[in-house]
Amino acid sequence: MPVRRVYLYIFLCIVGCSEPKQEQIQTSLSEAEKQQIENLSDRLVKSINSQDFSVINEFWSDDHFMVRVSTESKTQRSVLSHIFKTQIKQIIKTGNISIILDINTYNGKAYLCKVNHFDSHSEVILLLSFDDRFDFFKYRIEMQGTKPVISDFMTLTENVWYSEKISLDLKINARFEAYSEERQIANSGISSAQYYQDICDNNSALEALMRIPRSYHGGNIISIEKLIIASEIGPETYVKILKSEFQHNKSLYMKYLYHYYVDTVNRKTFNHELNQEIGDPKTLDTLVISGRFWN
Repeated sequence: MPVRRVYLYIFLCIVGCSEPKQEQIQTSLSEAEKQQIENLSDRLVKSINSQDFSVINEFWSDDHFMVRVSTESKTQRSVLSHIFKTQIKQIIKTGNISIILDINTYNGKAYLCKVNHFDSHSEVILLLSFDDRFDFFKYRIEMQGTKPVISDFMTLTENVWYSEKISLDLKINARFEAYSEERQIANSGISSAQYYQDICDNNSALEALMRIPRSYHGGNIISIEKLIIASEIGPETYVKILKSEFQHNKSLYMKYLYHYYVDTVNRKTFNHELNQEIGDPKTLDTLVISGRFWN
């Protein structure tokens, strides 16, 4: 069963540093600002398809991203400030660039599906279509003075903002939670799963992942990792784990997998729900008819 490889959390080191600057967040969007954001969305899609890095480089805001990372202490904020400069900033840059490279390397194309406006920000949904698969990418855009800026990103497959991934990494490695039972179980499950995967013991790796508390799942990341390992064990295990995950995780991607492999009778109903969410039914229908897989 084709499921994209997703990596488990990269553990972060506790190192002190100065606190980052807090950016003032706007509380409402005018119609003119909404139009600016929509214009930027169009430019962003065109830049991705033409392998132009200038738009994402110009409009990405480190300050707005840092504000979105949740911390529970000054120590965590100091850690964030340090690792942002030494690790995260480059990872973000690589992640943004990799979208453009993937589109151009694997004969893909980006489409603007929908722009959802909220009180203080907008969310832009892109369809990334390739020869045999597709995915959805979401950018968060806010206003910085008179200029729209990009402050976060996610794939609907993983279903977690990148800022939330960093927040969870900080939480799972925080000193004040060092003796938390939940934190210990999560760390043990992740490290054990990695160890068992390295020695090709998929059954033990899956058992280790099943022990991780849901509060440490990070959107769909752990659920997908379970499904990857289950698919390597066999079809029956895959379906069993998919049914189990679906009981706790009703994200769009998990619904897609469930209706693709288990509840095929209600697949059309789900497709309608997905159409409503992404706002581009014609393109989605074309993808389904062509046999491409969301992955």
